[in-house]
Amino acid sequence: MPSQQFPQRDKGPTINAVIWLGSGLALLLVILRLFTRIRVIRQAGLDDAVMVLAMLLDLLGMSIVSVAVHAGFGQPMEALAPGQVVNALRWSLVSQLPIVLALQIARISIAIFLLRIFSKHVLLRRFLYVMTTINTLAAVVALIVQYSQCSPPQRVWDRSVAGTCLDPSIERDLQVLSS
Repeated sequence: MPSQQFPQRDKGPTINAVIWLGSGLALLLVILRLFTRIRVIRQAGLDDAVMVLAMLLDLLGMSIVSVAVHAGFGQPMEALAPGQVVNALRWSLVSQLPIVLALQIARISIAIFLLRIFSKHVLLRRFLYVMTTINTLAAVVALIVQYSQCSPPQRVWDRSVAGTCLDPSIERDLQVLSS
């Protein structure tokens, strides 16, 4: 339950506003892209289908973040009961899978688009393949570390569980590398 002494520090409504504004804008752009590709130039491609998948994963991820906010994510931890902290952190962690996948799949869609445009530029095509592969592998490793950083895994969202965790800088550095 939120405490009356922390109302100004509750970032939950701001988190929801920002994520849904961003996702709404992204959805609008994807719809406009599809309209243009399907109705105007009549040439939808694999890159469009992959971008739709990325958008669906983004919406799923943002929905889970909203569940986390409803559970207390964004509020000061001291304003929450211990069970609320655990629940908010658990939902926040769950949201990472669709969000990271959405970002990576969107990058793959862009790479497919560029490969189509630059079909005759062998060096550029090789560069795109290499960079997309490296970036995808980094994202996969970052996700694996995200979910296996603590032993037992429950310790990620519940620090009252006995166990050990990796240095948080490892996860942070992998997230930066994959972005």
